[in-house]
Amino acid sequence: MMLYLSPTESVSLADAETIGSGAQGIVIGRPGDRQYCIKRFRRVSPEQDRRVDGLLRLSPVDWRGTTDYHVAWPKWPLTDQTGRIRAVGLRRIDGVSLHALFDPAQRGVAFDRPTWALNLRVALSIARLFVDLHRINVVVGDVSASNLLVERSGRVVLIDCDSVQFTDPLTGEWFAADHLTPEYAPPESLRAWAGGPLDVLPAAHDRFGLAALVCQLLMEGDHPFEGVPADAGDDGVEGNIRAGRCRLFSPERFVPIAGALTELLLPPVIRTLARRAFIDGHGDPGRRPTAAEWAAGLSEAYGSLMGCRFNRSHLYHDGFVVCVWCHRRDSGLGDHYPGGAGAEETGEPVSVAEPAESAEPAARVMPRNLTTPQVKRWRTV
Repeated sequence: MMLYLSPTESVSLADAETIGSGAQGIVIGRPGDRQYCIKRFRRVSPEQDRRVDGLLRLSPVDWRGTTDYHVAWPKWPLTDQTGRIRAVGLRRIDGVSLHALFDPAQRGVAFDRPTWALNLRVALSIARLFVDLHRINVVVGDVSASNLLVERSGRVVLIDCDSVQFTDPLTGEWFAADHLTPEYAPPESLRAWAGGPLDVLPAAHDRFGLAALVCQLLMEGDHPFEGVPADAGDDGVEGNIRAGRCRLFSPERFVPIAGALTELLLPPVIRTLARRAFIDGHGDPGRRPTAAEWAAGLSEAYGSLMGCRFNRSHLYHDGFVVCVWCHRRDSGLGDHYPGGAGAEETGEPVSVAEPAESAEPAARVMPRNLTTPQVKRWRTV
């Protein structure tokens, strides 16, 4: 296929390398260019042309070169001989899916020194990304771990931006989000969605998905609504979201899983925000924490991290009196963050902050209350 950047400049896609594909289109390499790539749409229409034009007008300058995150926003259109927009040019990203941070084996390959602090920092970057999107009234709609890439440095990249909900700043035309991922959609959106374009989505829609992503990142990939209900058939994550069955706060409503992590792994400030998002916000979306509240809470949690004196890669929040990850390893559950020699290998103690006094004594528990260490449970993606 031959596409055109201008009436006199054409691009042949005949021998282009396929980088990835999704519901909206196929991402291919731009011949001879390692900096940019091309997303070719599966469907074209006059509305799609207007959508792309509006996205190009909305692109904020201050998203470029951000240290925390990058937005893979369309940069230029490519048309066919009739002038219909068939594709858009994007900055090429060398990163891995967010799923890589959910699994110990994938983390070790994708990142130089993965720690729980990296997961927390990525969660903070995602929250800051949502803050900036919501500031200009862009709603992601299709919140998903698959739509977020992480570079080796830890910088987050949002992809598939052409499906977001937004308003054209020039014409005022509103464009709906045309897709969602049920595992990250709130109950009210699941009830309204019939597989096509969605009605106007409030920012509260994204806030649910953001909360789910944060918890997955900090809970070793365990989705907060994942599991088999104890009193019903296996409804899957979507069914549990609809019914308000959250494993973090109602574990008794699920079939027990030996070795499963509990909500105590989360810093107290994150547990409070998650309860507002999943429990208080189930019937009242307005009670879900904003992206800015998540960013503040994650920043506070990052400041509460403690280090293990036996393994430099073992980091956890200061509500525990011994290392969470050493406890899981010694219980036969595997070392989720191996490497990083500490005192046992170097003879030199690792610098560890003293645990702060907690206003909630119940939060300062031994890790034996964190898991039920009976069988090895590795999560694969």
